[in-house]
Amino acid sequence: MAEYAAGNRIPLLDHHGSKNIHTTASVLEERNQGTGTGPFGIPGRIDDNGMPYEGKKENRAIMATHLVKHPKSRQHALFKSLIHLPSMAITLGVLTLTFRNIFWGPQSDTTNTVLNSLQFAAQLHTSLIVMSLSAMLLHVIHRGLSSGRGIPLGFLSSGFQLNSVSYMFRKEFTRLNIGYILIFLVMFILALLSGPSSAITMIPRLQFWNVQNSWIEKGHMDFHVYIQAGESSLYPDTLTADNATPECFGLNASILSHCPAFGIRTWMQDDTLFSISDQPPYINTTIQEGWVRSLVGQPGAVNQGVSSLYLASTLSTFLGNALTAYSTLMGSFQYTSLGINAPETIQQKDEFLGRYDLSLRSAGKRISTRKPVVEVQCTGWPTDATNMSLDHSEMVYPPWTSDPIWNTDWSISAADFATLAIDNNSTLVNSSWINIEQFGSLKPSLGAYFATPETVGMGCTFGQATCNYSQYTCTIDARWMPTRAILDGSSGEQIVADANPNPIGPAFNDLNNGPAPSSYPSVLISESWSQLLNVPWIDSITNPVPSNRTILDTIGQKCLDKNTFLNATLLGRHFDDGLSHRIAVNVMDMLGCLQVSLSVYISDALARAQNNIPTYFVMKGEVFPPDRSASNIYLVQDFYAGHVLPFDGGVNLQGQFTNLTEADFNDWTRFTELVMMTTRYGYGYGFQDSKLIYVGTCVLLLHLALCVAYIAWILGNGECQGAGWETIGELIWMTMQSGAGDEKENPERNWEERFIVRQKVVDGSFIARAENKMVLRRAERVSEEGS
Repeated sequence: MAEYAAGNRIPLLDHHGSKNIHTTASVLEERNQGTGTGPFGIPGRIDDNGMPYEGKKENRAIMATHLVKHPKSRQHALFKSLIHLPSMAITLGVLTLTFRNIFWGPQSDTTNTVLNSLQFAAQLHTSLIVMSLSAMLLHVIHRGLSSGRGIPLGFLSSGFQLNSVSYMFRKEFTRLNIGYILIFLVMFILALLSGPSSAITMIPRLQFWNVQNSWIEKGHMDFHVYIQAGESSLYPDTLTADNATPECFGLNASILSHCPAFGIRTWMQDDTLFSISDQPPYINTTIQEGWVRSLVGQPGAVNQGVSSLYLASTLSTFLGNALTAYSTLMGSFQYTSLGINAPETIQQKDEFLGRYDLSLRSAGKRISTRKPVVEVQCTGWPTDATNMSLDHSEMVYPPWTSDPIWNTDWSISAADFATLAIDNNSTLVNSSWINIEQFGSLKPSLGAYFATPETVGMGCTFGQATCNYSQYTCTIDARWMPTRAILDGSSGEQIVADANPNPIGPAFNDLNNGPAPSSYPSVLISESWSQLLNVPWIDSITNPVPSNRTILDTIGQKCLDKNTFLNATLLGRHFDDGLSHRIAVNVMDMLGCLQVSLSVYISDALARAQNNIPTYFVMKGEVFPPDRSASNIYLVQDFYAGHVLPFDGGVNLQGQFTNLTEADFNDWTRFTELVMMTTRYGYGYGFQDSKLIYVGTCVLLLHLALCVAYIAWILGNGECQGAGWETIGELIWMTMQSGAGDEKENPERNWEERFIVRQKVVDGSFIARAENKMVLRRAERVSEEGS
């Protein structure tokens, strides 16, 4: 018999295994003769336990080993699979919440306590997953030790090394073949990622969560909003007064909220828009509607010489009005006569902290919501100028920055405005819109002309052409700029927000609100619509008597008054021409004032352009009122009624429309749908707005799949009963009693050699007897021992 020589191995110790171990094959005998060699090449004689001793010849023992075979038992396999069930159950529960997108709730006084508890549960879940992975690795080791092929020595402790990085850099791991390395790496990575994966999936996230269905009562209800305009009429390339009501042309138009000129009263009270000191200001001001609307403005990149630029933009009022009206309607169902007393929509819950993102759908596709952006460039001209131009050299939006407009000149004659020119003794400013139709196919959105008393800039010699101005021309460019309109109620207050407030703005494709058009053409403001902007100015709300001054005159007058002063002396020089001269500290201040005030006023007016377009609220579905049969509802009402009108069997109540059908609203040339994506703020589970949750879910699913496959396999084959080496202590004990290798062997090679478990058989009186003692043997020595 070939045995191992004594060397650097640990001495053999007894190991008592399971009582269910059986032996097979014949006993391989080797007697100790005199000074012969004992088992494992140890000189001398051995006792019953395989240890050398000196004694009489008749007491000398015989020792051999046999391959261990274990009976299979599905009951034992089921028992061993129980260690995997707790982690599997928790994983299934957590992933169910994630896949179902469960909303947990808003913040409360107990939130921190619950989150801390879930953090503890996630750590416990992690430990259970690591235990499960260790059990699988240990099973691989058991199967290898019990087979004839064996298991590498370096892999024996792998089941207890899942938290050890250093193990992967030691010889016992690096000398394994690729199969065992991959097995361990998969288990190690799963164990490493199980902690963050469990935490990510188990602990709810605080964010906005999609509301799939607002109706929470029995039955179902769908809600839709439609505006009676196609995309081309909602955002027209040429703006006409077709949708304006007659009173918006009247004397009181500037005090009527649905008219484009209404906002001028707010802006005229804001002196920061008119008092310019060297540089036009960056502004972010607000105007009170049914909601607070912001208007943002900024100067162009270049302001030099006698020409500069200013841009302003604000959210279209119909977008903000639609958001606030929808929120009101969805929260007012308790006032309807549907016969249901319980809350019918999720918006009626006290803890609902909702947000609505408005988008548009036309012709079956999503289109971008837009708002007006206006850029204005003004130029000053001397009193004796006969020809002037509408300059656009500082414009920032294409196609101003490229041909053919870049090299296009728009000239006007001073003679066309001779009736507006006034002498220098006057303190009044006269103004007019410039007819842009005279410029052919390439033209600006609008132009404006102002005639003022002559203004002299300080530091310039009187009469110098570059310093005395009494005429001003302004080039106006207006466009529909993509944006997103949002109503945010997460703070407890409803705030309408513009996702793209900057008038220059980000890349339009980043707005995620429908496909961005390839270009944004200028909006041409027709003469009829420009008349809506130049109605009489009313100086007092309490005494609304129209003056003989137009809004445009009033803007020019305030710019003159705020940025110039009357003085007969300029830097010690006395003017002896008998005229009253207007003095400007900076010649650019008047230009800057006209640019700021015009861009603000016109962008605000354009924001009101869709105010008079009819908008409808459609509610359809089936409800189940108490003690009544189911009711099918199709209700079309005025969207701005303020509450949901009672449903009365189709009776045409005030504010309801029975002549509009689904077929009408599906005609995309006539109607555009306002889609209100509803979300709510709080803690919840799901894949929304998180990429890491996909990683965590994949890790947990992979472990779950491994557990299912492992349990199915061991139950199908019948797991072997306990072998007596199921803990690290038992493995160490068995290794200690298994002898040592040859001194001449390379220790580094031992890690890759395969070992199996053999049962030790001792015969002390020439009668073989099997003892429940097991040792490790090299797999290649098995055939020699059995021969």
